[in-house]
Amino acid sequence: MFSYFTPEKQYGLTLAMLYVMTQSSHYILGQFNSFKNSRMSSKSYNSLVGLIYQKQLRLSAATNKDFK
Repeated sequence: MFSYFTPEKQYGLTLAMLYVMTQSSHYILGQFNSFKNSRMSSKSYNSLVGLIYQKQLRLSAATNKDFK
């Protein structure tokens, strides 16, 4: 029986498929990591702004005059 795929071709195709799979997973995981980082930075920024506003609302107008 005639076999089109010789052992050398099978080895080459296996390596090529492994390369494509690893590059695809690398891209997907990189995008997921980027998404998580941007989400975390947005949450930390918003919490910092909230803390600043809370602190500002606790200060009275009389207390604010002393710091000018």
